Amino acid sequence: MQKAFWPMPAATKRKPRWLLVVLACHCSVFGAFAGSTSGQTEPADILWQHSTQLKTVGEGHFRYLFWSLYDAQLKTQDGSFQSVELNKPLSLTLTYQREISRDDFVEATLDQWRHLFGEVSPSQTLWGQQLRQIWRDVKQGDQLSCIVDERGHAHFYLNRQLLGAVVDPLFSEQFLAIWLDQRTSAPTLRRQLLGQ
Repeated sequence: MQKAFWPMPAATKRKPRWLLVVLACHCSVFGAFAGSTSGQTEPADILWQHSTQLKTVGEGHFRYLFWSLYDAQLKTQDGSFQSVELNKPLSLTLTYQREISRDDFVEATLDQWRHLFGEVSPSQTLWGQQLRQIWRDVKQGDQLSCIVDERGHAHFYLNRQLLGAVVDPLFSEQFLAIWLDQRTSAPTLRRQLLGQ
């Protein structure tokens, strides 16, 4: 049976590390990702300001059984989407409707990569370890954004405050594939995000 697209509330889990899926974009250790690329990315406030000028491609709402989990919005420069590579810069923003833990975020991300690609690659395993250092729990009303700049670097914001960045363009493509790839485990949400 296919697993849900997001981490479930703790009381409904079948096992402690049940994998589902997400974009949690959280806190600290920015240098763990960007320290070797100083000067190559835009300042956080300028990047955020530029992202507010992007145009909406589509919006959707994700539910699992009885639970509303989050609203999602995809934006690009011209309001259309072909691929992460062709539509940089772009942003994906999630507004959460309930609390979700950091550990569920990380395991869900790895689980969705396994769903998309058949296995978790060494690079994905490394990204998972890095994400565990910067992600944290989210609560109802938190708004998390992944902004991909023109170089393909993924910048994570929580409630408009920069949390960290992963500067590998392949990460950006594979992370956003969780929502935008044709093989996603949430095809209805994908269609909504793409304005279909």
